[in-house]
Amino acid sequence: MSHETADDQLKKYSDSMGKELGPIFHHCRQKFIAVTSLWDIYCVLIDNKDRVDLFNRSSGFVAFTMHWQFLSGTILGLLRLLDPPKSMGKTNLTLQSLSSLCSAEFSKHVEQQVANLVSQTKGLKEVRNKILAHNDLRQATKEDEPLEIESRKTITTIIQEILSLLNQIENFYMKSTTFIIPLGNDPAFKLLHRLWVADHILKRACESRMEDGFKITHEELHQMPDCLKVSERENRRYN
Repeated sequence: MSHETADDQLKKYSDSMGKELGPIFHHCRQKFIAVTSLWDIYCVLIDNKDRVDLFNRSSGFVAFTMHWQFLSGTILGLLRLLDPPKSMGKTNLTLQSLSSLCSAEFSKHVEQQVANLVSQTKGLKEVRNKILAHNDLRQATKEDEPLEIESRKTITTIIQEILSLLNQIENFYMKSTTFIIPLGNDPAFKLLHRLWVADHILKRACESRMEDGFKITHEELHQMPDCLKVSERENRRYN
């Protein structure tokens, strides 16, 4: 099995797409994969009530903090990918730069796809501007109605459409596409399983009489409760 390094991928895209488009496409793709990993972890940790309850029993405050950090990190990451090409006199790494670098016959299509994505993120931008990047006074004092953060389904759809755009560009120049594996699933499930093992041991200890002691079998430590089993839906989040 061959393994491509980031430098290998950069060279591949530069050779196929040109020295201007290739590097921008590659780095946008790398940032996009990093954002999807954050979103994977967020989705796994809160997928069902049993997982949320397990996390809250371990440490409710840490659970809340991680929940918010993964969600806000995803929102900020997606919006950065859809920023204007320039802001405050500085050049941004953004999907909006791709259309001007694409071939003439393909440029308009890419521009329209990106414009559609930008229009879908208006709600996320308001959350960024009033909550994540700034402490909007009227939001903080509840003079305005609290902003609603987009649903998991909406954010997942935006990610799917960015992936579709990247695949269209890759297919146009290279006759290939990228299959995104939810890279954040595995570390999130490992964390949940370790929390479950600790929770299980503590429960067994409380149920046992201290003078009798208790034993945990190898099978118990490696069993996987239904709430922690990965579903086909989770494995195919973006496909």
